[in-house]
Amino acid sequence: MADGPKSVVALARFAMLATVFVVLVWYVVFVVVQPELNPLYRYTSEYSLGRMGWLMKLAFFVWSAGMLALALAIANGLDAAARSRTAIILFTVAGAAVSLPGVFDADLQVINPDPPPLWIVPDPPSTEQGIHAMAGLVGLLCLLAGAGFAARRLRLAGRLRSKYYILRPLSWLSLVAFFPVMFFLASQGLAGLGQRIVYAFVFAWLIIAARGLATGAFSQTS
Repeated sequence: MADGPKSVVALARFAMLATVFVVLVWYVVFVVVQPELNPLYRYTSEYSLGRMGWLMKLAFFVWSAGMLALALAIANGLDAAARSRTAIILFTVAGAAVSLPGVFDADLQVINPDPPPLWIVPDPPSTEQGIHAMAGLVGLLCLLAGAGFAARRLRLAGRLRSKYYILRPLSWLSLVAFFPVMFFLASQGLAGLGQRIVYAFVFAWLIIAARGLATGAFSQTS
C-alpha cells in the first residue's frame, strides 16, 4: 500500500505523534509527577496548576496543532467521495478550541463535605475556569461529531477496509462513553476516570485515522 502525497503524509504523521504525546502526558507523565492528584477524581486540566504545569499547557498547544494538521490531511489527502467537509470544519474548530485551555487554567477541585461527588469545582468558578470549561466542551463535542462524520463518509465511500473499519465503532463508543458513562461517573465523584475513558476512545480514533491517512489506506486505488 503506497503512501499518500508527501505533504499529507507529513501532516498525518504529525497529527499522530501529537496525539501520542498528549496520551503520554495525560496518562503516564503526570500520574508519576503529581501522584497526589488521584486520576480517578481529578481532571487532567488540573495538572496545569501544579509541578511542571508548563508541560500540560504545552500538551494542549501540541494537540491543537495536531488537530489542525489532521483537518488539513483530510482536506488534501482524500478525494471528494471520501472527504467530509463537515468533519474538516469540526476538526478545525476543535483544534482552535483545544488551544484555549493552554491559556486559561482550570480551577483546582475541592473536597465536597457531603459526597458524592467527592470532588467539585469551587462555586462560583473563576472566569478562567468558565472559559477553560467552555472551550474544552466545544473541542470535545466537535471531536466526537467530526469523528462520526468522517467515519460515516469513509464507510459510504467503501474506504474503511480491513482493520480501519474499527473507526466506525470507535466513533460510536466515544459518544456512548461521553453521555451516559462520563456523566454517571462524574456524579459519583469519578470525573477523572470518566474523562480518561472518553478520551481513550477519542485518542485511539485519532491515531488510527491519522495512520490511515499517512499510509494512503483510504485512497480509492489502495
